[in-house]
Amino acid sequence: MAMETDELRRDVPGRTDGADASGGGTGSASTTGANGVGADAMSEKISGDATALVGAPGRAPAGKIHEKSGELVSEEEYADRKELEDSVFGIDRQIEAMRAAAADIELESPEKRKQRERCERSKRMIGATADGLSALANLYFTTQYAPNSYNPQSTQLGKVNDRIAALKAERKADEDRYNNLMIRIGDGQNARAKTLREVRAQQEARKQARKKANQEAEEHQWKALLQRDLQREAKGKGDKAVADAHTAAINAEYAPKLKEADLRTKGSQASAYQASAVASYARAAESNRKGFYGTFDGRTYTEKADYEKAVREAALEYNERNPKSVKKKRQVKGDDGNYREEEYDAPVDAVPLTWTKKTAYGDEPQYYDAPTLAATLEPLLRKEREQNTTPPSRREGKKKDKTPPSRRGGNNDNVPPSKRK
Repeated sequence: MAMETDELRRDVPGRTDGADASGGGTGSASTTGANGVGADAMSEKISGDATALVGAPGRAPAGKIHEKSGELVSEEEYADRKELEDSVFGIDRQIEAMRAAAADIELESPEKRKQRERCERSKRMIGATADGLSALANLYFTTQYAPNSYNPQSTQLGKVNDRIAALKAERKADEDRYNNLMIRIGDGQNARAKTLREVRAQQEARKQARKKANQEAEEHQWKALLQRDLQREAKGKGDKAVADAHTAAINAEYAPKLKEADLRTKGSQASAYQASAVASYARAAESNRKGFYGTFDGRTYTEKADYEKAVREAALEYNERNPKSVKKKRQVKGDDGNYREEEYDAPVDAVPLTWTKKTAYGDEPQYYDAPTLAATLEPLLRKEREQNTTPPSRREGKKKDKTPPSRRGGNNDNVPPSKRK
């Protein structure tokens, strides 16, 4: 019964150590504060109602003492716990009675079963021996012309077997009764859990309904307090509607003039665009008449093929004059047969001619078009020419070593030439 009581305590919702008083005070403040006149009055009410459950200093605490747990809980939680206990009271009594009945049934343990089987074998052997001796005595006396006294229904072995079968039937009946009680106990526990779930659901529904009613009452009170703000907001919306109507009337009055001005502006823009297009067409026609395609490195080309050929040849020559490399890693097989990683200088183009395109079939190299390549190459060629025309002393590169020859390579003027390394 103590186990059932502990389980019921765990099943009761909202049971927290020391947290029920604060929770109950909050709900009371929500209801009481809604009856105040203003926000300050409601705050005072809330602070006063927060101590309604735990009690004020010097006064006995409010609430009720739960009989089984000995805890001080709110009246609402006390009622919920009592309702849960009352809902499963009959089921708990039934389960307790069935467990007591099951405890009274003495089931055979493995040790007792082995002992019983040894006793049964011994009794069978003794009964068979007695039946054999009786049969021999009967045989002897019948040879002496005595009447046959053998009766197969009254043998000692038959009596032993009947007794063993009767005890076996009793044990089977006890096992069946015990199993039936265990099944009924399990059904009772399931019914108890179902009843607790249903009662908790009803309690939660009532709590939610009370909470909703309290919130609606509080919302109603707040709306009453905020009525002036709502009136000002409504007046502001009305003034905005009047202003919007006035603005719409002005826009309707000046709409024809605005439309006419817009048409004139668009007409001027169309004329400007048309003049620009005519000028562009004229320049294009002049270029086509002269056979002009493009310029590269100070030269003019009339054919696209010649232009692309000149750009690509210039890029290849520039890459040959300016070799470039990057550090990469690769796997190298050593003398011991193991692979190790080493760095090497991989040559790359200073001006790349291709770029890699990701496709469904893998990476495919794509050539840069001639105008893009020329835009990259021309600044490099211009810089290269400037360096070639710059005096060697002003060129960018390795600085000239100004150390005297006598001190180069770690030499020292104080060391005789014959001892210098």
